[in-house]
Amino acid sequence: MGYPVTILTHHSLRNLLNYGKYMLTMPRLRDYYRLLEQEDVTLARCVTVNPAENLPTSEDGEPHDCVQEAERYSKLRSDLQALPLCEPDLEFWTDVSCYRVGDTLSAGYAVVEAQGEDFVVVKAGEVPQPASAQLAELVGLTKACLLAEGKRVTIYTDSAYAHNVCHLFGAVWKSRGFKKTDGSPIQHHAQIVKLLQAMMRPKEIAIAKCAAHQADMSKVTQGNKAADEAAKAVTGADKLGKVFLVTHEVDLEDKITLKDVQLMQEAASAVDKQLWVERGATQDSTGLWRNHEGLIVAPSDLLGLMIHEAHGLAHVARGEVRRKITKEYGFWAPCLLEQIDYVIGRCIICLKNNVRRGIVVPPGHIPTPRGPMRELVVDFVDMIKPIEGKRYLLVVVDRFSRWPEACPTKRKDAQSVAKFLCREVISRWGLPDQISSDNGREFVDKTMKLILQKLGVKQRFGAVYDPQSQGICERMNGVLKKRIIKICQHTGLNWVAALPLALIVCRYLHMTPHELLTGRRMPMSCLRTSGKGPSLSLLEDEMRAYVTYMETLHKKISAYVSDRQKKEEVQERLDEQKRDTIQPGDKVFVKVFRRKWYNERREGPFEVVRSTGTAVQVKGSPTWYHFSHCVKAPSDELPCSQSHDEGSRQSEENAERCEEVEMHRDFQSQISEV
Repeated sequence: MGYPVTILTHHSLRNLLNYGKYMLTMPRLRDYYRLLEQEDVTLARCVTVNPAENLPTSEDGEPHDCVQEAERYSKLRSDLQALPLCEPDLEFWTDVSCYRVGDTLSAGYAVVEAQGEDFVVVKAGEVPQPASAQLAELVGLTKACLLAEGKRVTIYTDSAYAHNVCHLFGAVWKSRGFKKTDGSPIQHHAQIVKLLQAMMRPKEIAIAKCAAHQADMSKVTQGNKAADEAAKAVTGADKLGKVFLVTHEVDLEDKITLKDVQLMQEAASAVDKQLWVERGATQDSTGLWRNHEGLIVAPSDLLGLMIHEAHGLAHVARGEVRRKITKEYGFWAPCLLEQIDYVIGRCIICLKNNVRRGIVVPPGHIPTPRGPMRELVVDFVDMIKPIEGKRYLLVVVDRFSRWPEACPTKRKDAQSVAKFLCREVISRWGLPDQISSDNGREFVDKTMKLILQKLGVKQRFGAVYDPQSQGICERMNGVLKKRIIKICQHTGLNWVAALPLALIVCRYLHMTPHELLTGRRMPMSCLRTSGKGPSLSLLEDEMRAYVTYMETLHKKISAYVSDRQKKEEVQERLDEQKRDTIQPGDKVFVKVFRRKWYNERREGPFEVVRSTGTAVQVKGSPTWYHFSHCVKAPSDELPCSQSHDEGSRQSEENAERCEEVEMHRDFQSQISEV
């Protein structure tokens, strides 16, 4: 303010602010302190008495002490104490126990009374669902107050939450109608109302805070310990450690002996034993099947258990699993690696967390549009360095001719996209049939959708985190940035001024965009030539030779294409069998794009509701995910048969590839002869 200010009042405002933790919230208290900590602001109490002010009026209240009045307002009852009463009729201790069971919480409370040197449980029970530790603390304190109706009682609790509800927050919440500042009810509203009503039942009451989990032999500590044990007995938490210990002991005793392995080998099928013999396994003098290295042959039933055991809590890779089984356990199996891959490939934790490639698919193909400016691709480029307040570059590319349109913008939003499309692109080239983009906020905005819907333009989105879906525009973004950098370094212009020059270069090189749109080459100074062209007779001779050559070449190509089509039909059937396609109804794991180091790499499995050749849409999500970001959920195929099919299919592919190479060489030789 610039000058000293003294605020005079008859009330004890400074004392009330120091007492304000009982009356004011911390954000509001900080606002007051921020105002009063100014060097030129002084808060003082007015001690001067004006005789005229002693005349009572209807607006004046009764004389009072501000601090005492505030303390009375903050208490639910005037005789509520925070320290233990002297020689009370009853002494209670309350405590709770809460632990997680699956997706729910199991909570219970206990009220313990001191009777001489012993402690007796007078009330205990479980809290109904949905349960929590705070709710159990409120229930236990309520039961203790009801048990002390008409008597002088001291109640000990180690819960800071329940203690503060009784001494600090309860009265304030009651005056506000048990509502938060946004108007919603406070948490555990119904139970807090019951607690405040129960606190009025005792003749005199003190609710004291005691420390939890102490080791001394005082009466307060022993009472709190007895209440804690009683609460754990209600929920069964006192038995959890013993259960884990017994389970561990059973695992130690339940070991498989060589006699058990021999019985499992004898119970194996004849097909399995025949496979053991083919792989060089024999029976030793004790009747155990062993391979040529002396390793024990593991039957299929035992092999699965060993793979799970070797995989372990750390979920080690296939090489470590194989090393444990062969080197540490001393076992072997004919299809060991296939079985390991089969088991690990169905481990949900590994599927969600391991670094691995998604589903590999061949490059997709987008049909060529019917003409120029019928299908457009839109994208934003962050140029990092703002020029005249413009940081972003909005790029539009025609999918047919690769003609680029671009303009700098200040913001990356739907309004900028709509203005550029309507004022620059549509006004010059007309309405397109389709506009493609990524899943950015500026493109999925309802404003953009509404505008395109009114114009009758179809909007298409690519797969999330898959730039190849908009490869034409992404490529143009890189070309424009490279041209702009070179122009800026050569001329000293900024990127906004260099943008038109970069667009000219992109539009006239390699005979494409301008020539496809206009039917002529772009008139440039470097392309203007003078002089006469070749004579008409020379052009006619060249045309006859060209037509003759094309006729001969056409015959060769027709024969090659006919044979090639037959080979492609066979190859397509083989690829269709080999390709890991995803159909509606299958389940996939989807990559988590924004995650912390402790989160899973993939989430799922999700059911596929729609599928294309390169992307899928899962149940409950409108987003399309590319195959490379998905991992197919495991199926129930057998590993050995699968490996056999893969081997036969691989041999067929090698034969087809050899024939294809020979045909290609023959065709090249025929072309060279022509």
